[in-house]
Amino acid sequence: MACIRQALPVSWRHLEFQLDIATQDPRNIDPLILGESPLPIYDPVTAEMRVELLGGLLESIPPNRVQYCIYTTDATSEQLLAPAYDAAFVPLTTTG
Repeated sequence: MACIRQALPVSWRHLEFQLDIATQDPRNIDPLILGESPLPIYDPVTAEMRVELLGGLLESIPPNRVQYCIYTTDATSEQLLAPAYDAAFVPLTTTG
């Protein structure tokens, strides 16, 4: 919350708001077959078929997803909170 507060204009840094953080595991995985299920994978670049285990393919999928929601009772501050959130969190989530 301190990052959001610092991104607000100085005259609005006293604003009361709450930040709700919800985590989710987006993977629908059966742990009993995680590493043992072979999957045929076609590579269009080489035109070859290879077999990989499910566990190896899922290593690149992030285990958790985080969703942030900002709440306030001051409706006039909504126009300030959205850009403050972007300034605080969007640079942390961009890749490349």
